[in-house]
Amino acid sequence: DRFAHVDHTLYLPLDLPWIVRRVVARIRPRFVIVMETELWPNLFHALERAAIPIILVNGRLSPRSFTRYRHIRWAMAR
Repeated sequence: DRFAHVDHTLYLPLDLPWIVRRVVARIRPRFVIVMETELWPNLFHALERAAIPIILVNGRLSPRSFTRYRHIRWAMAR
């Protein structure tokens, strides 16, 4: 299995606040790895409220795109 060294992988549910809050509460991850620029504002907010780190791997945003994500700016860093 190509993910034998990984604890869990899963498809994310719809990015609706009440759904992602339940997923975060049930799974209680130590951290979350997000690939590319898959940005999930409600998931990121739920993770931030639960003090769970988000690791963005291979992510890149143009300066223009960066400004579009101002509603989740707390989760963004250059």
